[in-house]
Amino acid sequence: MESLNHESLFYTRQILQRSLAPVAEILRDPTSDSCNNLQSAVDLLVALKEDFVPSSKLKKHEKIGSSLLYSMMDYAPSFEARGRVANDIRACSREGDSKEMVLQRLLTLTSDYMYAIVVQFKSLKDRSPLTFHPSHTDAIEYRDESSASELTNGGRIAAKAAAFKRDNGRCLLTGILDMNLEDMAIDDESVLPIQCAHIIPYSLAAHSAIFWEIAGWFTDLKHTDLDGEKINRVDNLITLTQAIHTAFDALDLWLEAVLDEENWYRVEVLSHRLRRGLGLALIDKVHFISPDPVKLPVPNPLYLRLHAACAKIARMSGAGEVIDVLEREIDETPVLAKDGSSVHLLDHKLAVHKRSFVPASA
Repeated sequence: MESLNHESLFYTRQILQRSLAPVAEILRDPTSDSCNNLQSAVDLLVALKEDFVPSSKLKKHEKIGSSLLYSMMDYAPSFEARGRVANDIRACSREGDSKEMVLQRLLTLTSDYMYAIVVQFKSLKDRSPLTFHPSHTDAIEYRDESSASELTNGGRIAAKAAAFKRDNGRCLLTGILDMNLEDMAIDDESVLPIQCAHIIPYSLAAHSAIFWEIAGWFTDLKHTDLDGEKINRVDNLITLTQAIHTAFDALDLWLEAVLDEENWYRVEVLSHRLRRGLGLALIDKVHFISPDPVKLPVPNPLYLRLHAACAKIARMSGAGEVIDVLEREIDETPVLAKDGSSVHLLDHKLAVHKRSFVPASA
């Protein structure tokens, strides 16, 4: 470690210090394999720092450079996941390779990670969220022997009716009552349309080996946990106002678990202005409870952990902004330009649906 430059050492220690408690032991032993693995990955990125400077020849998603790779190591929610990312970065450099070859592999890895994690949440979100209506409660019977998984058998409407029952028809973050339940309002309290959001996107029930490969690094989740109708599990649903739902889907808002406080979360928002606009200015922490934790479980901590990791990676790396720009350009470009100037939009749409990427360390 003594031969390493100060910048590389700084980045490695920063990444390690963001990890959970056991990593403190690694910091005390800088010669450990785990520490050296991260250090080698950081060394490579630092050595090529100047070559990652944005160029007009690079595609939009490549212009985030090494920031996405740093963010993947920095915000992956487990030390094991950070090690897997470090392995992928190190695999981009092979003996005898030119600097240009290594750089191209790193740019490809950046793109693969962006489409494997960030785009899966942002671009493939459910475009037709269900709002609540009192008649939806007729879609499901709450029997004593019902389980969380059985509550999905009636489909999306039944599952969302169960989530509204669990949350008393209110937004879990603000406590605002759904407008269809106005007769339950207390005194002059405000009401708004309330929607059910999927924490893990509804679209991911059917496809995306890419996403689930890396999700397996980040958590103990497997695709089989949420495939098919299982995606409608009550603990994968969260009731939100329309505006907060939009921000949650866009990874502009996420929930950070409070250490040692079960089902308590800090509400993290992209900016103070957005926080005020969403009506969250006075809300720092929220506590999830259920009238029946067995039949109507609260939002699953693992799902929220994965969503939070993806949100932090997206926003801290700049990948979220890149995707926002690409999606906006697509919406504003009904027909591709004949001169090829909009081919990057076609590349983006094709990449969104790419399913064949298998990370190098798999």
